[in-house]
Amino acid sequence: MKKLSMVCSALFLAACSSQPSTQKDTGIYDMKTVQEYQAQVASGKTVTAEQKARATKDISDPIKMNASDSRQKVIYQRAPVIVPSIGFGYYRGYHHW
Repeated sequence: MKKLSMVCSALFLAACSSQPSTQKDTGIYDMKTVQEYQAQVASGKTVTAEQKARATKDISDPIKMNASDSRQKVIYQRAPVIVPSIGFGYYRGYHHW
């Protein structure tokens, strides 16, 4: 049993101290697409006019911002009563203090 616990603790320490494998980003990017996207971001034209119109229509509708606004802010619950006591005298149904 001692040997097993020593081996398990040694394996646990070895597993904890080992370095996690780091993943390298080896993705192949189309640089033309990346440059076009960066140009769009720089010019501020990342959203089409149709998408802007749809977003303004959605925002203009009266919506409830947060579902928790209609709930009670605080819920009061009675704390459980736990009385610490010593178990002396509870042998065979006798209650001696």
